[in-house]
Amino acid sequence: MVKALGQDWISWVNEGLLDFAEPMIYWTEPKDFGTIVRNLMNRIRDKSFPIYPGILVSNDYVIEPNKVMEYAKKSIDASGSGITLFQYASWCASHRRSLGLPEIRDYDQELIRLRELQ
Repeated sequence: MVKALGQDWISWVNEGLLDFAEPMIYWTEPKDFGTIVRNLMNRIRDKSFPIYPGILVSNDYVIEPNKVMEYAKKSIDASGSGITLFQYASWCASHRRSLGLPEIRDYDQELIRLRELQ
């Protein structure tokens, strides 16, 4: 068990307790993202198990919208199932506008592109 992760989700996957996993990997750049996802997938018995690594998108941890597709491709190339955009607050620009809130970053166009790939 890797205690630094805070949760032993890999054991939970290997014990058949989860339908999918969203490990938070938001501390890295796209160039290293695929390697981390591949290393996680190597620890899972069922190589087809769906994982959607989470990427933090916020004013404190800025990821430009044009990098979202790069993260998704790195995940898929490493046998992941895609990505999850992780934000404590609402990150969708159109939703924030509808609430009268300032935009964090506009990821709407990248989400549309990701949906078109599926």
